[in-house]
Amino acid sequence: MLRDLTNMSLASLFGKLQEHEMELMRLHQLEENDIKRKGIALIASSSSIQEESDKEDFTKIEEDDDDFRFFVKRFNKFLRNKRNKRELNFNTNKKEEDSSLAPICYESNQPGHMRFNCLVFKRRMEKSNKRNLKEKKEKKA
Repeated sequence: MLRDLTNMSLASLFGKLQEHEMELMRLHQLEENDIKRKGIALIASSSSIQEESDKEDFTKIEEDDDDFRFFVKRFNKFLRNKRNKRELNFNTNKKEEDSSLAPICYESNQPGHMRFNCLVFKRRMEKSNKRNLKEKKEKKA
């Protein structure tokens, strides 16, 4: 099947080259289909350049892992702080609700009673009433 290239016409040579390229394309497509069906296969190489690039890739992966760990740690800390703040807000809201429900005395500034029930207010009123009575008696006399 060996043919002498000097005796072949240019058209037949061109045809043979096209036929050979088509055969190579068909084989290449078959190989791609086989790889897709079989899955990914790793290619082993013994070149030092490939090994160095693999080491660089590995260090990049390790750095990415470190960055990811740091991010996860910070995110967990953020969630804990947010949860604690929410619990604190919940507790303070409860206290505010409790204190807002109870009436506040304007005389003694203490919750739980109104001004007219306040002992301080009652004592002050009794003293002022006694003074008023004494003044009235003095004016009449």
